[in-house]
Amino acid sequence: MTKLNMKSTMSFRDQHLPELKTTPFIPDKKLREIVTAETVCAELKKSNYSNLRRIHARPVTVEDGGEYQKILAILYLIKLPSKIRKFVKYGVCDKDLPLVACENSKDASSPKLRSGHDCTAHPIRFKRKEYIQDFLDTQWEVLAPIFPWTGGDHIWHRRLMPETIIPFISHDRTAQGGYSKVLKTKIYPTHHQFGNGNIFAVKVLKECDQEAFKQEAVILGRFSNPLHSHKHLITLLATFEHKEMFHFIFPWAEADLLTFWKKRRDPPNSEKMETWIIEQCYGLAEALNTINRYETMSGTTLIDHVSKQVEGNGEQRTIQIEISSTDHPLRNLFGRHGDLKPENILWFPCPESPGGHGILKITDFGAARFNTVNIWDTRKTGRIPNSAVYSSPEIDLDGRLTTACDVWALGCVYLQFISWFCGGNSRLEDFGRRRLADDYKLANVPNGTFFSLVQEGELMKAIVKPAVVDEDMLVVYQQEASGCQESITPGIERVSESIPPNGSDTVVNRRKSCGNIWRRIGDIKATGD
Repeated sequence: MTKLNMKSTMSFRDQHLPELKTTPFIPDKKLREIVTAETVCAELKKSNYSNLRRIHARPVTVEDGGEYQKILAILYLIKLPSKIRKFVKYGVCDKDLPLVACENSKDASSPKLRSGHDCTAHPIRFKRKEYIQDFLDTQWEVLAPIFPWTGGDHIWHRRLMPETIIPFISHDRTAQGGYSKVLKTKIYPTHHQFGNGNIFAVKVLKECDQEAFKQEAVILGRFSNPLHSHKHLITLLATFEHKEMFHFIFPWAEADLLTFWKKRRDPPNSEKMETWIIEQCYGLAEALNTINRYETMSGTTLIDHVSKQVEGNGEQRTIQIEISSTDHPLRNLFGRHGDLKPENILWFPCPESPGGHGILKITDFGAARFNTVNIWDTRKTGRIPNSAVYSSPEIDLDGRLTTACDVWALGCVYLQFISWFCGGNSRLEDFGRRRLADDYKLANVPNGTFFSLVQEGELMKAIVKPAVVDEDMLVVYQQEASGCQESITPGIERVSESIPPNGSDTVVNRRKSCGNIWRRIGDIKATGD
């Protein structure tokens, strides 16, 4: 298409997507199919300047026209295509968008636009002030961002202007927590480079807390980098800030682990399902171990002071992922996920998994912290967010947290996984009811934690609830599930070791490390293979 007359100009606005449930925009690819470089040249030839050398230092070529496609599209939308000659004359092109009004443009005798990026660029004068406002309002319809995928070497981050139209076709809220909400979002296909599929999860922080955003974004960025990525950890695709709200873009998961259990109320008690569970438990332990024992060459890049990690000038930035040369010695940082629970373990389809049952990935690093020593004192730093059901005893006893807190939570998830496998969702719900006990912290309201606090004189002590350590109950689970295989018996015994059987002062010391659990389950996995 080499030119557009006024009739086709009217229809150009019809390129807005009819299926949009959000603010209309014209997709970049559609725009370039309609307003081509040839179209720009053709429109210039129609202008009052028959000799293009008068308005340009050299003849305008098709290559030059490609620099003005969005400018001309905006002019078509406001029915002023002949004004393209002014933009070409002064070299104000697509890279200068969005344009802004000059300070003196309020003067009706001299309304002007100028580049939004180069204040020294020559301004564009319009005869009427309303033309200025039409251009300013309409330009956003052709400026929807395209989200790139960098391969994990760095995470694309951009601070978008409030007027920016995000290229979302639709979005629906699927989950909401105390600090964020998650939207199931369809991104227009040509406005992202994330591969197959157009459905993504967009996490929006409820509060405009830049430090909290940077903390989570840098940590997610590190574990999305090929050097530190793990197939059982979520991948961060991009981040952006819009209208003082911080957004994370992730692959869309069909369910979290809790929903997975509920939807499959009666799991097949088959060897493939058993193999899959052991493989997932192994993978989750290995992934968590990469957090608990994070290898780095700088030794400091994931500690709380991460503001310098979000770098760049202007609106577009990247979250830097440091890749040091291998001649530097490796150091270990201690890391806590801090909020491990079934709701923060996502299920994705994966035909290559045993039985085609899918793959589990750990997500939500909002509470994650790293340190050079394996301890976090909540009495000094404030309480670290942790789901009450999966919190470990030491959180309530002395507030001195270690990576063992993650191990406790992982053990809780394992026991629930085994309960579900051996008796379905009804058995899992029964396991939850068995754990109900009065909680003095909640005015003696029953809760479903895996331990109870009891007062012994002046000493507060933590004891693991009988339902958690009752081996007879676990054996009943096995016997009642007719298809349970014998090889899962040592699996129950070994994963249950991640929750200590008694004591408050020994509760941490007797707990296995995540690496130990990972290796033990690896032995089971190897036996099954």
